[in-house]
Amino acid sequence: MKIVVHDSLNLQEFEEAWELMVEKFTLYNNVWIKDVYDMRRRWVPGYWRDSFWVDMSSTQRNEGMNFFFKGHMSLNSGLKRFINLFEMALARKVEKEKIMNANTMERPHKCGKTILVEINK
Repeated sequence: MKIVVHDSLNLQEFEEAWELMVEKFTLYNNVWIKDVYDMRRRWVPGYWRDSFWVDMSSTQRNEGMNFFFKGHMSLNSGLKRFINLFEMALARKVEKEKIMNANTMERPHKCGKTILVEINK
């Protein structure tokens, strides 16, 4: 299944490989396989490969927050300290996002296979 999902370069390859997998392992009547296939738009990379994700995965976002708290928290810190630090971290993230948004207005970014066209301001 890993090869079918991650080694498919496009949706047609995925569909063909999925069908071969189902046939090879006689999974036609497997309810889980049917359910997973029905939800494929949520988890098959080919469906969102060309989407703009700012080159960041969900694990990278979590790692950033973990790094922030690791330097400021311990098991004995307490809830009040955590809430204060959490609010500080969110404020920093909001400020960083504002700066990034402003930067994107100044210069266009390439997204997937799209052609960039500068919009007149």
